[in-house]
Amino acid sequence: MLGCLDGCHREHARFQTELICGLAAHPKTGKWFATDFSWIDPTQGGLFAIDPKAGDGKAATKIVGLDKPAGMAFDVNGDLFIAVFGKADGKPTGQLVKVSGL
Repeated sequence: MLGCLDGCHREHARFQTELICGLAAHPKTGKWFATDFSWIDPTQGGLFAIDPKAGDGKAATKIVGLDKPAGMAFDVNGDLFIAVFGKADGKPTGQLVKVSGL
């Protein structure tokens, strides 16, 4: 469940995800975004736009698929940086992914 973190009001939304690892608000638009690690099925993980006013099951819209995304942060320009673990096959596959234009 998500709510307004700045105390302005209380709105909650339910959405189907497996494991939320990151949550951030866009510094210019105030829109919310989340990363879903999706441990059981990595093909379902990725970056999601969050709309707390949407009905149940429709509050999260997948923007891009990512293999085990974790933490994320916006810079002052509105570019989003996401730490991605990648596959655990013994090779270094971690990435820092930049997403612009959100």
